[in-house]
Amino acid sequence: MSTPRATSSRLKAVALAGRWQGLVQRHLPLRGGPCSCVMGIGNITVADFEIDLLDFLRRKYAGDGSLDPNFAHAGHEEANAGSLLLLLQSLARDPALPESAADLLDGLEASLGSLEAGH
Repeated sequence: MSTPRATSSRLKAVALAGRWQGLVQRHLPLRGGPCSCVMGIGNITVADFEIDLLDFLRRKYAGDGSLDPNFAHAGHEEANAGSLLLLLQSLARDPALPESAADLLDGLEASLGSLEAGH
């Protein structure tokens, strides 16, 4: 059975997927250089940033293993591969969403907010 918090987390996952897609579409480097949103950080691709973000989220919010199936669905391999969109889709569809998902989504929401401020 779904709790109100799990339902809220599923809806948040869908909303964050839309925000992530919007950020990816706006992250267009000019003339082969870095995007202006990461000035001072250097040349970073969306794919590299996505993997870094997935690594951060897993280390900070999924240490208990409860979200391992969701990260597996996202194809996440530490510092190597993964899809934030697939992670969010997995969370939105998970019939037994763990409580730790709410904290992960709150952390992701804050991270995306910081990125959006730069765009």
